[in-house]
Amino acid sequence: MDTAIKRANEKIQVVAQDRDALHVYHMRQMAIYDYNNGMSAAREEGEQRGIEEGEKNARFTFALTLKQKGFSVEDTVEYTGLTKEEVTNLFTEHGLI
Repeated sequence: MDTAIKRANEKIQVVAQDRDALHVYHMRQMAIYDYNNGMSAAREEGEQRGIEEGEKNARFTFALTLKQKGFSVEDTVEYTGLTKEEVTNLFTEHGLI
């Protein structure tokens, strides 16, 4: 392990003396950093969208259950948090109104 560290340190010393090589090294490090940040942000956004979609699907399923139990559109809106338009469209799509 010590020899690997020593060789890496020697390479850093050589690169540090060459301005162009040092510039390329810094640009590559910045690109790696930007890539990792972009991937992290995309993953977080994807997770959030998945959570939101799952919650909405659960509310849709609950709304359909309420309709099958005889609840009105207005009651379904109140109990699910969906808009009247969403509930009406959902019921229409499923042939319930």
